[in-house]
Amino acid sequence: MKFGTNEEGITELVFKDVSIGEKFVHGMQKLSNEYIENRTKFSMQFLADIMKKMAEKNLITVKDLYNLSEKEVIEKIENCKEDNIARNFEIWRKATKIKQSNEPVANRYCVSIMNPKIRYINPLVRQEDKFVRISELSKQAKQDIEKARNFKTEKYAYLDFDF
Repeated sequence: MKFGTNEEGITELVFKDVSIGEKFVHGMQKLSNEYIENRTKFSMQFLADIMKKMAEKNLITVKDLYNLSEKEVIEKIENCKEDNIARNFEIWRKATKIKQSNEPVANRYCVSIMNPKIRYINPLVRQEDKFVRISELSKQAKQDIEKARNFKTEKYAYLDFDF
């Protein structure tokens, strides 16, 4: 991998080989979609809400989050007797699928997943004495980029408990 100048005169990483660029784009497409998938966003919000609830009740402190290991924080959650935190955590932990809906679901822990930021990379590749975007050189890379750009989720994600 080298550096080159893009269409706007900005220095950017450049692949020297199309096949390596294709592998990179393919991997990034998978990661991009994973980051905005409902199960990922739901899980991040759920864990943040648990931490907030526990902090409000002085069951965990900012100092704990800096000093305790991940295992110790999880044990605090699992042993929490307040607000069904441990029970809800266990339901989430055992869930094999996060439910989805285009409408909010009442009486369930339901979070909005609207408008996730779509991320994709269309890197430059060296072609003789110039740099070209991989989407112009590779049908596979172009498909992967389009797959990332067109990834859709439902507007809400939920599990069957109220929090």
